Amino acid sequence: MGTRIMKGASRLVVGTAIASGAWLITAIAIGWSAKECADGGTFRCMAASEWGDFFAGIFAPVAFLWLVVAVIIQSRELAAQRKELALTRTEVEANRKAMEAQVEESKRQAEFIGEQTKAITQGQHDSDLKTRLRLLRNWVIENCVTKNDGRPSLLTGSMPEDTQDFFVELVKRLLLAEYSHRVKLDDSKLNSLLAIDHQDLYYVCDRLIVISEMIDDVSPSMRTILKASNVSRVARMLLPVLPRPTEEDKVLFPTLFNDDEEVDAEDGRS
Repeated sequence: MGTRIMKGASRLVVGTAIASGAWLITAIAIGWSAKECADGGTFRCMAASEWGDFFAGIFAPVAFLWLVVAVIIQSRELAAQRKELALTRTEVEANRKAMEAQVEESKRQAEFIGEQTKAITQGQHDSDLKTRLRLLRNWVIENCVTKNDGRPSLLTGSMPEDTQDFFVELVKRLLLAEYSHRVKLDDSKLNSLLAIDHQDLYYVCDRLIVISEMIDDVSPSMRTILKASNVSRVARMLLPVLPRPTEEDKVLFPTLFNDDEEVDAEDGRS
């Protein structure tokens, strides 16, 4: 666009120069051929003031012509600049929209990567949780028998084979034993529970609390299981009805017996 304007301006300047030269030659020729003032020609008898009028008369149109040409050229340049500015604004707007689209795409990619990373992390925590549940089930089946005769106890008799179902049933039985004793409904379930060695019961409570602390890291499906079972609250509620912990118990299970929980447990036993 700029080259085209420069070519047009050059042609206009050349044309104006030619017209100006033609006008000057014509004016001088007319003045020379007037043949007045005793046939000596117009220029012989012109006074200084008349020469001034003569030059003013022939150069005023030329000056006006060049003024018009200058205005035309400037107008064209300004119009071209306005078009260039409009194109620049259009390009800037297009670049801005492209950058916004890139930012949105980057956000979507970051969100996708975040979701993928979260899913992978939750999958790893789910695997860890399932491993803990399986180990807990195996340990309960092997150890939580009645301490006198080794028969199945409240926590081992007729339990589901599935690990997750076993966990839910385990928490349910612990809750029923505590609840039946608290409302003075029936102590048979609690007595059956207390037939298990107290350190084994402390270990179960300790594992339940550790498992409950994984609730924010696992997937929604596993989180639902932990929330529905209310596992941490069940373990804490059960402590006051268990035998008073010895110093050895406090060392073995520090998670269960900090100062605040020990006071709560004493209040529950009293």
